[in-house]
Amino acid sequence: MRVVSAGLVLGLTLGLASAAEASALSDASAGMATLQSGDNDGAIALFTRAIGEGLKGDDRELAYASRGKAYLNKQDFSDAIADLDRARQMKPDDNDAQNDLVTAISQVQPATTVAGRSASSYANEFSRGLGKALLGGLTRSLQQQAGQAIPGIPN
Repeated sequence: MRVVSAGLVLGLTLGLASAAEASALSDASAGMATLQSGDNDGAIALFTRAIGEGLKGDDRELAYASRGKAYLNKQDFSDAIADLDRARQMKPDDNDAQNDLVTAISQVQPATTVAGRSASSYANEFSRGLGKALLGGLTRSLQQQAGQAIPGIPN
């Protein structure tokens, strides 16, 4: 009976986890539609709930980036910067979140630093990261076309 009970508990736990995850995804999806309709407060509420319900991975990053965009639209730069910086840390190659972060920081005051960094340092970091990503993709493409590694070019 103990094995059956443990299996039942595990099954119920997994069912609750997937239900919570489905709810979080539903809230995030509704948040995107709400943000696109221009209801920033509604979008913020939905993304906040989705994050609290345990979104994971890219979905979580997108929720932070989108909530940051809603805060940016409201000119709530402090909250926008916090969410967009968190999204940047989770997924450094999210160009939209990076651009919104630089915009938010530059709106606070161009010469002001946030978390010890200026807007230009964020922009420079973003440009370097994008350049590396583009160069890496180009290198892989050239190596695939050549059918071998190209001497002097790292993989």
